[in-house]
Amino acid sequence: MPIKTSQPISHVGYYVEKRKTKRVFLKQIAELIHWEAVTSVLEKYYPIDQAAQGRKAYLALVLMKRTLLQTWYHLSGYGIEEQVNDTLSLMRFCGLQLESVSLKP
Repeated sequence: MPIKTSQPISHVGYYVEKRKTKRVFLKQIAELIHWEAVTSVLEKYYPIDQAAQGRKAYLALVLMKRTLLQTWYHLSGYGIEEQVNDTLSLMRFCGLQLESVSLKP
C-alpha cells in the first residue's frame, strides 16, 4: 500500500505546472478574441506592402500579440524576442513556426 505524503511541490513540478498554466491561458485568449476583426483594424494603420527594401515586415497581428505578451509577462524588448524565439507556447500564440525568422526589431 503506497504511503501518502504532503510534501511540497518540487522545483521541476512547479515549472511543469507553470508551463501548463501559461499554455492554457494563451489558448483561452486565442479562442476568446476575434483575431480577424483585430487584424482588419490593425492593417489600416500598419500596411506592410509599402516597404520596398529590407527584410519582409511582420504582420501587424504578430506584432500586436507580441506586445500583449510583453505586457502580460513584464518583458523588455529584448526579453520578448528571446521568449518568443525560445518558448513554443508563445511562438504558437504569435502565429509563428519554428522555421520563422527571429523577431529582432
